[in-house]
Amino acid sequence: MTDKKRIFLAIFFTALTFIAFYFSQFTSQQFYQTLQLIFRVVIPSLTPFMILIHFVILFNGIDLLGFFLQYVSYPIFKISGYGAIIILTSIFGGFPYSAIMANELLKENKIDQEEAKRIVKYIFFPSLAFMLSTLLNVNLTYQKEFQLITFSVYFTGFLLLFLTRNKKQQKNFLSKEDLLLKFKKEQQNSLTSSFLSIIQNTLSSLIHIAFSILIFSMFKNYLSLLFKNQLLYLISGIFEFSGTSIAILLKPNLQFSYYVILTFILSFSGFSVFFQALPYLKSSNLTLKQMIASRFLVAIISVVIFSILYFFFLL
Repeated sequence: MTDKKRIFLAIFFTALTFIAFYFSQFTSQQFYQTLQLIFRVVIPSLTPFMILIHFVILFNGIDLLGFFLQYVSYPIFKISGYGAIIILTSIFGGFPYSAIMANELLKENKIDQEEAKRIVKYIFFPSLAFMLSTLLNVNLTYQKEFQLITFSVYFTGFLLLFLTRNKKQQKNFLSKEDLLLKFKKEQQNSLTSSFLSIIQNTLSSLIHIAFSILIFSMFKNYLSLLFKNQLLYLISGIFEFSGTSIAILLKPNLQFSYYVILTFILSFSGFSVFFQALPYLKSSNLTLKQMIASRFLVAIISVVIFSILYFFFLL
């Protein structure tokens, strides 16, 4: 870290501390609400997938899934079956699980850096469970609009993955013989030691994610003292998307501009998520700047697609 960055961070967190003390009651209330979000939404939606994915890796389920998925993923996106697993975990596990899964597969030497980098840049979705079980049910008045938002967010990621495929990439399919060989040769640790390792890794990831949300939510909440209406939601969502998304959907009589903001922040994902994924991005050779740039591109295209669909189907 450079001296300039260190000085900037020192000033930033010192100022944030003084603000927290000055608005102590407001800080406590917002902190409590953020903790509720973490324990009610974030942890329940992420934990099952974190645990199960580790067990899938442990018992070669990754190889089995990769074997079947490669026949779909390679012809369409020119990615391996293992790469397709990253897509599935991103859809069902949500932010920042594509980065976590890519990191696991890279450690196992099942994919290369270029493939991991390409997938994580564009396939970085909010959890489908969060989108359909949580956000969709926040306010059923906006059900049709939110369905278009959901489609736009996911479709854009797949579209960019398709457009950036390398047509000259050679096939590297996992054969049945290779698959069987992996099952035979893989030496497993005892179930007890593996179980303890899974608990440790899961808790470590959850703590990191929770603290990232808390820090950025704190900063996001203070923005409400400076900004109002659409600008507040846009800036807040850029820092932390989940609470902002819920807050938008709780508003009565949403205007089109709010749908655009919601589409943008759900596609962009937010700095809170970037810092959750940061420890796992390094293995994919992705810098924070590259990640922000790619997510900004995805967010803009998602907004364009949503706007077209909105005016075509809902007006």
